[in-house]
Amino acid sequence: MDLLTLVTARNCRYAAADGSVITMEAKFAELSDFVPFDASASYHDAHQIVAYVRAKSGEFGAISDYVAIPPAPDPPADQLVTYANRAQWALATGGYPTTVNGTAITFPTTEASLALISGKAQRLARPNPPANVNWQVGPTDFVTIAAADFLVLATEISDFVQATFDALPAIFAAIAAGTIKTTAGIDAALAAAVGR
Repeated sequence: MDLLTLVTARNCRYAAADGSVITMEAKFAELSDFVPFDASASYHDAHQIVAYVRAKSGEFGAISDYVAIPPAPDPPADQLVTYANRAQWALATGGYPTTVNGTAITFPTTEASLALISGKAQRLARPNPPANVNWQVGPTDFVTIAAADFLVLATEISDFVQATFDALPAIFAAIAAGTIKTTAGIDAALAAAVGR
């Protein structure tokens, strides 16, 4: 743009809600017709800065208000149902974050992990249980959990996973009723169901 000289502009309007960018049709001395041009005081190109200052001063006429791009239409109900099922499964199998003995860890909640947790809880409920459980939480990391605490934790994990399933009927009903219309609404409903 170093060789162009701005003569005038028309159809100036704000292209950013904060007024920091003005879009216009600019007429340069070196060109035969008006061309689309964006200007801003925060751009590095001197031509864009000068054009912004000139437009803000009113030299090219009034600047139209910023017009927001209309939001995308809400997804159809069948897509929302599909998303809800996927989001629920991702949440249910994505792990259960907690703190054990002052250490923040996430217990995996895959089907295999849940089976191991359930099996250990069943063993702890039988006669002569061990006093502690050494649970692997990383490739070489273990946490020692008192048997009673492990039973509480196993129940919390099971309840967490079940809560994701329990949330689905209400979510499906809300989708059908039109009270949940977006994926964000589904995410919020699932988060509320599990208290996270």
